This record gives sequence, structure tokens and C-alpha cells, in this order.
Amino acid sequence: MESETTADRYKRVSGIIEIAFLMQQIEAFESKWEGTFEEFSERCQAGTLGQDPYAYEVESDFWDWEKAETLLQHYGALQIRWM
Repeated sequence: MESETTADRYKRVSGIIEIAFLMQQIEAFESKWEGTFEEFSERCQAGTLGQDPYAYEVESDFWDWEKAETLLQHYGALQIRWM
């Protein structure tokens, strides 16, 4: 088995830290909006969110949450290769 280089260790550790950060962001959004991103998105589309879905706060959270979910999936797939 090949030994892990410093660059490989850095990538692996950086990925783990990024995953933890993304999970914290997602948990904060889930707490704030009381549900998963999928539920939040559906409530925005259905108009049952209790707020204007086009308000700055809602749209900003939508895009940031979607980004966090997408990056978490990406880093999760990469983590499998790192292990």
C-alpha cells in the first residue's frame, strides 16, 4: 500500500473539516425553517412558508442552503475515495 503524502493528508483533513462546516450550516437552516431543504423548497413553491418566498432573507437562505446541500453531497462522494 502506498504511503499517504502530505498533500493527500491535507486534502482528506480539509474535506472532513468542510463536511463538518456544511453539516453545521444545514442544521442551522433546518432549525430556522423547521424542516429539511426539500420541505423548505416545497413550502416556498406552495406558498405555505408563512413569508414571502421572494423576500431577500428567504431567497438568500434558499440559495445558501441549496449550495450547502450540493457541496455536502460532493464532498461525501469524494470522502469515499479518500478512505
